[in-house]
Amino acid sequence: MNIGIIGAGYWGRNIIRNAINNNDISKIFIHDVNIKISSPYENISDKIISVDCYETILRDQSIDSVFIITPAHTHYRLAKLALENNKHIFVEKPITPNSEELKELIDLANKNRKIIFSSHTYLHTPEVKALRKAIKDEVNLGNPILYQSNRSNFGRFRKDVNVHWDLAIHDLYIIKSLFGKRPLSVSASGVKSHSGYNETFCQILIRYEEGFNASIVVNWLSPCKFRDTVIIGSKGSLFYDDCLSENKITIYKNEIPEKLETIDYNRPLLKEKIYLKKTEAIQNQINSFMKLIKKRDCKNDNANVRTGHLNSIRKH
Repeated sequence: MNIGIIGAGYWGRNIIRNAINNNDISKIFIHDVNIKISSPYENISDKIISVDCYETILRDQSIDSVFIITPAHTHYRLAKLALENNKHIFVEKPITPNSEELKELIDLANKNRKIIFSSHTYLHTPEVKALRKAIKDEVNLGNPILYQSNRSNFGRFRKDVNVHWDLAIHDLYIIKSLFGKRPLSVSASGVKSHSGYNETFCQILIRYEEGFNASIVVNWLSPCKFRDTVIIGSKGSLFYDDCLSENKITIYKNEIPEKLETIDYNRPLLKEKIYLKKTEAIQNQINSFMKLIKKRDCKNDNANVRTGHLNSIRKH
């Protein structure tokens, strides 16, 4: 299978590295507006061919899919052009911050029987898969009460999207993946701390059925980096610290009684680590994308096209 990659910068280089190591990929056509960035990749692998313009990738009928790893404001235009040229597309998040543009892309993908794959790396990590498994085992969590997340660091400051689209979107997809719930209400507020930039701080509160709530804080201004999530249930809690290099998840056996006045605060807090085998999340999502394409291309029926993880943000 031949692929095209448009954008070889900060995140594109990670996609290129993993694409080189993917056995399903034969040739990788790369374009970046800065030729000095894309050209050297030809010296790394025989798979790589650097091209001067993205139109070359779109017009080449030997290319099956296009990876769009460019600034967010370019995603919609490039994605639409790729779909119009009958390419499956893998798009860095957000595909587009505009819901009407997203609906148009989904309709076009369905019309042309093509895959849209939204790149949400965390959903392909062993940690999120382990959280999903632990939540299903009611012995660990019981009834879920609260999902609380903090994603903070200094920069990278962006003008194309705000901190919500950069960081909070991870938690929205993780919550959808773990619990499959639709929110009853959402409230969000953000702060524009610097002229010429979008919001650099944002907090989101989400209310769901059955007493479950979510709190998400994202921040580009923090001098310290945090990537921690706590999921609290009636029988225990799960703590996920993505800043750790390994053993990122801890299970706490802190059952919360219905009558809070009966809590014994002096009892020892039991906890255990979840040990996981390391895998490359980017490689996992590229593998998933390739499998979807193979499954789509071998079908002769008119079944609806799979669109990666887009179903959770489709308008209802």
